[in-house]
Amino acid sequence: SDDLLTEQLDIIRTYSATKVNGYCKDNGWCEYVFLMFEYCQFLTECGKVPQTCKAAKKMEENGLRILRASLSLAGSPEVDVDDEHRRKVYIQPHASPEIGRMRLSCTLLVSAQTSSTLRLEGERPRVYRQGKCFWFDESMTHEMDFEATGPDTLRATL
Repeated sequence: SDDLLTEQLDIIRTYSATKVNGYCKDNGWCEYVFLMFEYCQFLTECGKVPQTCKAAKKMEENGLRILRASLSLAGSPEVDVDDEHRRKVYIQPHASPEIGRMRLSCTLLVSAQTSSTLRLEGERPRVYRQGKCFWFDESMTHEMDFEATGPDTLRATL
């Protein structure tokens, strides 16, 4: 929804990832963690992201168990690297140790002239498209490529 997109863009403008239980990597990728219930830990940032928490609550009311709600950024301007490193982000092959851990990936924003692709072991590549969502099994080996050729360098996925 527009409210959810506005909320996420406000978070990016207002907070660094570390102020929202998140982190940034040297390769231009950041994650903001809003809700998490994993490994006997629970945290919430619902005061900062009420629309996100409302959406997670609706999903749980419909039978989905939510372990985490986070915002991932490829090409984040928050990362203190030169422009070229923000324009090409590669996340190496990795997998969750939790078998069958499903992730709903919803792309909120894709800057013009950027492309971002998720590759999963044994499956066709999935392209991140603004306003589109897809599920994938995080326990399957996966990797991601991001490239920006225009003036902006951001892809935001909830």
